[in-house]
Amino acid sequence: MTSLLLSYFRHVPILRKFMTGSRKRFEVYLLGEKGFVSGIANKYRMNMKCVAFGLVGIMYGLLCTGCATDHAQSPEKMIVNTWKLTEFTPAPQFPMPDSVKQEIIARTVIEFTAGKAFTQTGIGRTHTGSYEISKDGTRITYYHDRKDVAFTETVLELTPRRMSVVDQNGNRMVRTAFKGDEH
Repeated sequence: MTSLLLSYFRHVPILRKFMTGSRKRFEVYLLGEKGFVSGIANKYRMNMKCVAFGLVGIMYGLLCTGCATDHAQSPEKMIVNTWKLTEFTPAPQFPMPDSVKQEIIARTVIEFTAGKAFTQTGIGRTHTGSYEISKDGTRITYYHDRKDVAFTETVLELTPRRMSVVDQNGNRMVRTAFKGDEH
């Protein structure tokens, strides 16, 4: 009897998918409490529901991540923060002792606001003014309040937590974003 049922169910397309396992497993489904047909049908529906919900979840997650990434990754938004100088390499034409470099690193903080204003504190002085960042985020131009000449930096790297720049004099600086009263 079992052989006859096995040969019959091999010709039913939807059930053929579940006959790839051992004969024992098939017989358990065939002679089980709910019967073979209801067991296979329930398993098939459940698998399809899981796959469908899984695909919908993945698509939703990718869509949300893509939308959030577009807004967070714009240079105009990423630069708005308070940045602490963490690395400083002076240009070859400006040699200085390591102690002076360490002092510059320890005291230099720059804040960029959403209103395109900046405040930079360093060794014994504070600079204020306005700034512009290029649309592609590769250049920052500073307009100091007390100077008529603009000052530019080429941006090598800009992420929400790290900014690496080279100023127009050739000094290389790495800044790290921080929050609150950590300075």
